Amino acid sequence: MKAALVTGASGFLGSSLVASLCERGVRVRALVRPTSDLRRLSGLGAEIVRGDVCDLASLREAARGQQTGFTLPPRCLTGARGASLSRKLGWYAQLVGPVRTPRGRLVHVTR
Repeated sequence: MKAALVTGASGFLGSSLVASLCERGVRVRALVRPTSDLRRLSGLGAEIVRGDVCDLASLREAARGQQTGFTLPPRCLTGARGASLSRKLGWYAQLVGPVRTPRGRLVHVTR
């Protein structure tokens, strides 16, 4: 069975992706912020991991053992302002490293 990490899993797109992956038998680990509303993820069967994509330690822990990573950045990291913030934080670079496995894949979704 494949294992996938989904960041931004508690949002509209993220929760839809989690549902679709779970329906296909993928073992999903959903990285969500401690303050996230989890109602959209309730009953989907995903493993919920609390953390923050901007925190390298929690990101690495969430990515451990995953074959695929789906990144859905929070709104604060999208658009022109977010692109600048993303570069400053090294956010994307931080995510690519931890998810990389011999056969790993990373799918980055932007809005």
